[in-house]
Amino acid sequence: MNKINREEALRKIGAGESLAGFDLGGLDLSGTDFGETDLTGASLEGAVLREANLSGVKIADTLLADADFAGAKMPRTGLPEAELSGARLPGVDLSGRDLTGSDLADADLQEANLEGATLDHADLSGANLRGANLAGAHLHGTLLLEANVEGTDFSGARMEAVDFAEARTNLMNLEKARLTEVNLHDADLTSARISSTLFVRCGLAGVNLAGCDLSSCEFTNSDFSGANLGKTIFSGAILGQACFDGAKMKGAKLVRAAASRCSFEKADLHGAVFDGADLSAAFFEGALLESASFIRTNLKEAWFVGANLRGARFLKAQLPWANFSQATLDAADFSAADLLGANLHRATDAGTIWDGANLKRVQKTDPDLLEAETWNPAR
Repeated sequence: MNKINREEALRKIGAGESLAGFDLGGLDLSGTDFGETDLTGASLEGAVLREANLSGVKIADTLLADADFAGAKMPRTGLPEAELSGARLPGVDLSGRDLTGSDLADADLQEANLEGATLDHADLSGANLRGANLAGAHLHGTLLLEANVEGTDFSGARMEAVDFAEARTNLMNLEKARLTEVNLHDADLTSARISSTLFVRCGLAGVNLAGCDLSSCEFTNSDFSGANLGKTIFSGAILGQACFDGAKMKGAKLVRAAASRCSFEKADLHGAVFDGADLSAAFFEGALLESASFIRTNLKEAWFVGANLRGARFLKAQLPWANFSQATLDAADFSAADLLGANLHRATDAGTIWDGANLKRVQKTDPDLLEAETWNPAR
């Protein structure tokens, strides 16, 4: 690669000559209008290009790492597969550009405009995207590991297999975004804007969404295991087959939620409200459900083995074939509930209210099974 100085570079640019394959690394070319200069295979590593006009350049296999593009006009053709790691791009307009496969690791993109941009398989690990606009952007297989996305606008964006591991997510906007298989493990999203957002098969284990209103969202097959969801509102949300195992959900509201086949194993659901929800075939083994409310809830074939349901309310709930084996039902209210064929093996029911409940074919404690379960070999 031929090294070139600033004066010669400016002469060639002014004359419309090609700079393909030339080394312009480290040169200060601020304010330069590059016209339609051919930069194919050139190196601009560490170059200063503030306020430069690069909109018409021909660029491919060009090294742009650590370059300073503050205030520059970027190539209209986009920057696919571009090497831009460590580059400074604050406030630049990259809207609608193709950045597929680009390396933007550790790049400074504060308040940059990436609206409608394509960032499939791009690497934005460690990048600073604080306040950037990615509304309507497309991200597939994109890496955002340890990135700063505080206040970043992802509204209406489509994200698939995107990894936000250890990213800074305060005030992130996800309104009307569509996320599929996105990793947000352990993220603090309490200040994020989440409304009419679609999450499918997303990794939300350990996430903090305490007190958030997610009533207009969908979380089909998503993983909330161990998440902090205290007083979170899921009322009317679509939660089919989502996993809430071990989640902290005291006082959460899931009124009229579509939560068929969801798993709440060992979750803390003290005082949670499920009134009118569809929880058919839901799994609550070992869950803490003291004072929870299931009024008029569909719990057909739900599994409550070993759950603590002390003081829970099941008024007019649908519970055919539900399994309450070894559950604590003390002081629970099953008034007018349908418990056709329910399993109450070894369930405790001190002070439990059964007024008007359908108890046909209910399975009480099985003596033989009890003996087998409590048998200890002689020593």
